[in-house]
Formats: sequence, C-alpha cells, structure tokens
Amino acid sequence: MAARDWYLRAYGPADREKLKNFTCYTPGQRWTKTPQKMLRQCPDAIEDREQDVTVFLACQIRWDWARLRPRETGRILGAIAFGLDGEELVSQTLGVVLDRRQEGIGTALKRAALAAMIADGHEARVYSHVHKRNVAMNGLNAKLGSEFIKDPDDGDLLIHGVLAVPDPKPSTPPWHAPAELMARFARATVPGPWRPPIQE
Repeated sequence: MAARDWYLRAYGPADREKLKNFTCYTPGQRWTKTPQKMLRQCPDAIEDREQDVTVFLACQIRWDWARLRPRETGRILGAIAFGLDGEELVSQTLGVVLDRRQEGIGTALKRAALAAMIADGHEARVYSHVHKRNVAMNGLNAKLGSEFIKDPDDGDLLIHGVLAVPDPKPSTPPWHAPAELMARFARATVPGPWRPPIQE
C-alpha cells in the first residue's frame, strides 16, 4: 500500500490566506461553487466570531529525511467547516481539491468532524444541506448512514442527518484536543513512529 501524503489538523491563523484561496469548484457543476465560497469565508467568520465554526484541514505532506518526520508542503487538499447553528450541530460545508478526490480525504474530514462534535461522549444527530446533484457528497453521507429529506425551503437541496455515536471503547479520551482526535481517525502512513508534521 502506498504511503499517504496527507494528514488532518485544525485550522490556524497561519492558514488564513491559503483557505481564502482554496479551490474545490468543479467546472460545469455550479453547485460546487457554494462550498468553495463558504470555505473561503471561514477565516473571516472565525476572526469576527460571527458564528460557531470550527475548520479542519487535510494538508499535503512529504517525508523530511533530514528531520525524520513529515513536513507540510503548504497545500491544502481539503477542508470541512462545522459547528452549532442555533441548537443544531451542523456540518456546514466540505470541499476537496479536484485532482485529489476519490482518495478518502472527504470521508476522513467528515469522520474527524463528527468525532469532534461528540467529544463530550454523547451521541448526536449532525445535519448538513447538500445539493441534490452533488453525487459525491450525497454518497459520502449515505456511507455514514445518513437519512435525508428534501429541504422544504429550497427544492435543490437535501437535508442529511447523520447519527454520530461515540466509540464504546475510545482509544482517545473525549476531552483530548481535536488534533489528537484527528490523529486517531487519519494518521499519515509514513516510516517510523507517528509525530505531527512540521508546519510550513
């Protein structure tokens, strides 16, 4: 099995410009412009504290033989934004760059976000609005056991609900930081013991 050249971590202030320029739009699929726009707005929303939003990133890495550990290349391959919308837990948007789809990046991001949203140890239903023609995202939600209904306010959208249930025997205590939760769900396959990559 080939080594995976990406890992997940939480968004930080140094990622601002990279996320504001993140591209996940698919030419000819206008509905993919919305997730891209929403992800690009996240840095401002986080700084202005306009809404409860957390962002996880899938960052490309390469093996640094001099330091014997992975190093980020500076490229964001995918991102997910999630948080509270009123009293509902919401997966607000998710995007993966066009040339790196079908590698499990979106699934890893969604699973990490679900784990973070139930880190208190209680199960919860997490909602997301997805365009009815977004085959990839609707398929990802179905794979996670989603149930959906048509959005009564917008005929082009489906409202998905995924029941997130805590692991009965978690390897990571629920009070640990998101970075540790993410490492549990998506470790990079690199030589030697796991150490967090060096950020550029």
